[in-house]
Amino acid sequence: GPWRFHHNGNLSYSNGGGQPGGTHYQAVQTNLQRSINEIKSQLTLGEAFTDGRMFDSFGFRGVQLATDDRMYPDSQRGYAPTIHGIANSNARVQIRQNGNIIYETTVAPGAFEINDLYPTGYGGDIDVVVTEADGSQHVSRVPFAPMANALRPGVTRYGVTAGQFRNTRISS
Repeated sequence: GPWRFHHNGNLSYSNGGGQPGGTHYQAVQTNLQRSINEIKSQLTLGEAFTDGRMFDSFGFRGVQLATDDRMYPDSQRGYAPTIHGIANSNARVQIRQNGNIIYETTVAPGAFEINDLYPTGYGGDIDVVVTEADGSQHVSRVPFAPMANALRPGVTRYGVTAGQFRNTRISS
């Protein structure tokens, strides 16, 4: 994609109150950014911040190449388990969590895989209910407890930053 220019700053005004009045402007960050769709990433040149997912975020002046989760389809953002099962006939498959239906589909006879569940954001075992063409049902349970940094198979997340540390405290 094309390059985008970003600038962020703070403008404050004081009208006295025993202190000298006036306006004060402080630049926070200025950078150029470009999307790289092939690797679902953003390239940033200039002043920016690390994402802070694993370690504290900090300001830097330099270059960063980092994954942009917004480039993944909604169903691939965040972690959700892959569900495997076997249907003996054309069957309806319901996926339930905490008693709520979170996914429903129809599958052909044989082994099936469901790998596009939306992340739920909360834990709780997942019940898989397969209703066969003759009305019979079989239920299986998939234990599930989400972890903050877990990723789906085939999804990568990274950030590489090179440059100089910036002290980003607001000065007065």
